Formats: sequence, C-alpha cells, structure tokens
Amino acid sequence: MASSISKANFLDPTCRPEPIQHEIDRCFGRLQRPSSSWMVFNGNPHYHMLGQIKDHELVVQLIRECPADQKEFNILDIGAGQFQWGDALADYINTEIDPPKLMVNIFSVRGEPLDLEEVSKPETPNFYINDPNSVCILKKACLIHHLGAVKIEEIGSELSDRWIKPNMHFVITHMCMPHLVDPLGTFAQILTLLEPGKGYAWMDSGYFVLEMDGKKFEADQEHLLQLMTETHTAFLRTRSLSRNAGSFLLKRKGETPPELQLQYTGVQADRKIRGASSQLTCFRRDIPLPPLSFSSPEKVETTLTEEPQFKLLEDPAAFIGDRALFEWLQKNDLFTERATSYFVELKDA
Repeated sequence: MASSISKANFLDPTCRPEPIQHEIDRCFGRLQRPSSSWMVFNGNPHYHMLGQIKDHELVVQLIRECPADQKEFNILDIGAGQFQWGDALADYINTEIDPPKLMVNIFSVRGEPLDLEEVSKPETPNFYINDPNSVCILKKACLIHHLGAVKIEEIGSELSDRWIKPNMHFVITHMCMPHLVDPLGTFAQILTLLEPGKGYAWMDSGYFVLEMDGKKFEADQEHLLQLMTETHTAFLRTRSLSRNAGSFLLKRKGETPPELQLQYTGVQADRKIRGASSQLTCFRRDIPLPPLSFSSPEKVETTLTEEPQFKLLEDPAAFIGDRALFEWLQKNDLFTERATSYFVELKDA
C-alpha cells in the first residue's frame, strides 16, 4: 500500500451505509421465520471445489502438513445448510488420520435458526446443546459446532460474540455468497479470519456494482480478477458458466489485510433477483483497476480423454491464477479425474 493512500479509501465492512445495512438486516430477519430455508441446494457432504478439486482430501493434506507442535486446526463452513459437509468431513478425517494428530474444530454456520430435532443425533453419545442455536458433537479428534441464526454478512463479529478466535485454517462456503447483499464486504471479513500465511479458503463470488469514471456497471469475472490482486492472497479461479458467480481457492499470504480500494455508495435494484435480496451493493473506485498479465496457456497431465478448446477467461476447464498453488494441488493428487488440462498463470497473483 502506498503511504499516500488514506485508509478511508479502502473497503471497511464495519462502516456500511445505512441503506446497505438495512437491506442486510431485512434479509436476515426473513431467515428467522419458520420454513425460511431455500431448500434448493441446502448443503451436501461434498462440494467438489471449483468442480475439479477434492475437498475432503485437501483438508486432510493441510492437517498432515501442520507442524508437530500445532494443537488445533480450525475449519469454518459458511452457509452450511443441514451441516452435511462438516459432518462428513469429520468422519473422513477420523478415518484418514488415525491416531489423531491434533484437535480439529469444525464450525458449521448458517443464517437460519437451528432445528434441534433436525440436528439431534441420539446415536451420538458426545452430543451437547449449548443453547437453541448452538450444538456441539464430539467425534474422536473432531469437535463439530452447529451454529444457527448467524448473520453471515457480519461473520467477524458473530464469531467474536461466540468466543470463536479468528484464526481459521480453512474456510469454505458454497452457494451462499451469491445470496448476500454485500458479498464483497463479507469476502473481506473472511480473509481477515484466515490464519496469516497458512489459511486457505474456497468460496463463491457474488454480484455487485462498480462505479468508475462516471460509469456504473455490474462487475464481471475480469473485474473480480483485477480486484483479487489487491487481496494479498495466492488464488486460483476457473471461468464460471454464469456471468460472475464463479468460485475460487485462495491462500492468505501474510499479516497484511485485504486492501480493496473501494468505497460503499449504496444499493440499486437487481432486476434479475438472483439471491435472497432484490438489491445489489454499489462501490465507487477512484483509481483504475490494475491491469492483468497472463502467461500463455500450458497443457498439463490429466486423465481427460478429450482435449478442450481453450479460450482465455471463457473455458470453464481452464485454471487461472497462482502457479505455486496449482502445482501444490498437482503434487498432492488433489484434482479429480475431470480436472483441467490447461493452466494460465496470472502474473503476481
């Protein structure tokens, strides 16, 4: 960050304008009503990150790489539906890492209140109800927390209020961000929750509006890639089949928080109404977006039987981003059999 740039020029989700906060509060209030669940995609035991990365295997690999003196490994599932992913992950960890190496805390959170009948597991002996929206289940080396009525767009303060420390080693969120009023502000909060230099996250992007040079437009895939270069992360993306609700895997590089040079301006109607809100959050940027520099497409060894026709930022089968992160996934056999046969390096990603 250049010293001439004021902190006031950076995105601060704790200082949202009243119209944005009002819409967040309104949407959260709707989730507290009975039968408010979306019931379209309400959680799954596997999310298949970027459609091509083994999610449970990736977490186990991160645990195996932890230093011998590390005592805990913290995981956060945001928008956890019926908590299937965290529960299935715990079973997989206990199968793959035996005897246990450390204690794994899995925090599965959702906006809807808990249904205690839904989460009660009489066959599980180590089952504890802390309050109507907080349940703990101990499975060998994994302590699973089911948390309901969590205001996702204030995830930092929500965890703090529950005495949960902001040092997550892995955060995952699937089909949640596109439903938020302010996915970009929520994304910035998630980055600050990651353990500096060690924390990984996989998440969807959402929908938002940019104002630059007197023009107002909905951000697309390329705009998001440009903004990602300001987040102090190593990341990988694939091209989404939808306009801009793609997903990405990232690793926080160091102590420096994300420095998105954006300011909130308000909300505008979303005519497509793709999420829980009918409003999109608007941001102003007073300087040009950073230019993107790509390497030439590189073919990599995979099990694909057909060679895709590669088009930069158009082919969903192409990975774009950080070379070291891509090679780490390759080295540890974390791609599925459907994995891409092309990689494009984003310089300085």
